[in-house]
Amino acid sequence: MHVVEPVHRDLPPLSLQAWQMAPYVEAVLRQQRSHPVIRASAKLLQARHERTRTRTLERSLMHLQQLAEAPSQPQPPAMTRLRWVAC
Repeated sequence: MHVVEPVHRDLPPLSLQAWQMAPYVEAVLRQQRSHPVIRASAKLLQARHERTRTRTLERSLMHLQQLAEAPSQPQPPAMTRLRWVAC
């Protein structure tokens, strides 16, 4: 009787890798007038990318701390928030 062993193939992932997305994330973060939700998503992606390297791990933790503290910060004036609703 033969023993069947599963064969694992290294298939390319269907989504982009973090290092492939890094230039786009940086471009979003450099824009002064981007939607707050998009900026928060970009910061989260940047933190996920930076946590993989030991040199940028501390910066990654700082970005995550800023995201965690963001809801407790004062909200911008209503007119500023309305600008994002009409987009």
